[in-house]
Amino acid sequence: PCLDHVGFWMRRRLGSLSWPEQRKALRQLAASWYIMLFQLPLIPPLTWRLGVGRLWPLFLERVEGVHETMPNETRTEDGRHGVNLYRANFLPRLLRPAPRYADAPVQLIVPGGDRFVGEQLFEDLHQWVPELYRRWIDAGHWAPLSHPDRLAEWIGDFAEAVEAGSQHDSHGALRIKAPLAEAG
Repeated sequence: PCLDHVGFWMRRRLGSLSWPEQRKALRQLAASWYIMLFQLPLIPPLTWRLGVGRLWPLFLERVEGVHETMPNETRTEDGRHGVNLYRANFLPRLLRPAPRYADAPVQLIVPGGDRFVGEQLFEDLHQWVPELYRRWIDAGHWAPLSHPDRLAEWIGDFAEAVEAGSQHDSHGALRIKAPLAEAG
């Protein structure tokens, strides 16, 4: 989700008087432990250089069930520089989120087995997106690597349905004119 939306979601849950709502936020913070690690100086880029880059395919395979079919020669440098995205974006959006609205239909594909981005982070998206459509996929955080064909198909179907203004995609799974439609 948009990091600004996450910031608003987190504030709402942490500021709630409801323990179940606070617990959702605390569980998400625990699942996002690595983001806090990325805020440390020197250590995250150094760990990529010292071996995380080499071990990354093993992590993806053992933890996420994803096997990289093509080795990425720039993996270590990508990871080292990728940490900067978290540094530049996460804390500012969490601490000072800005309202961000979508004026176009949005398809949300939710990986049900994502151990890092919990499904609860998508609870309030209807306030930011007037035409929100959800699809659930039995996948982990790296769904684009584990299910690329399925995601490409759903994205193509959604784009075609929106462009055509139709009431459903080519498989009849997605109602374009019914906000918060659930599709499987």
